[in-house]
Amino acid sequence: MALCKGAVELTDEQEAEAQRVAELVKQAAEAEVLNMVRLMVSKNDDALFGETEFQLRDLLHRLGAKLIETAANERRKKGIPR
Repeated sequence: MALCKGAVELTDEQEAEAQRVAELVKQAAEAEVLNMVRLMVSKNDDALFGETEFQLRDLLHRLGAKLIETAANERRKKGIPR
């Protein structure tokens, strides 16, 4: 078994799958990170907390949803049981 960062034990096959799905998610992640940075840069120091935190959280949730969607779609393509 391969041990990946994050202390989750994966087989070599699972690690290869993780690397492949990560590559698929990277483009979406880059766009979302840029949106997050744009949000933060657009705010004055006194506006970094409060509403901005909720906006940032929403962007992070959108990225998480994209990850789940991509992983689920890739499993369906490969016929991996749910």
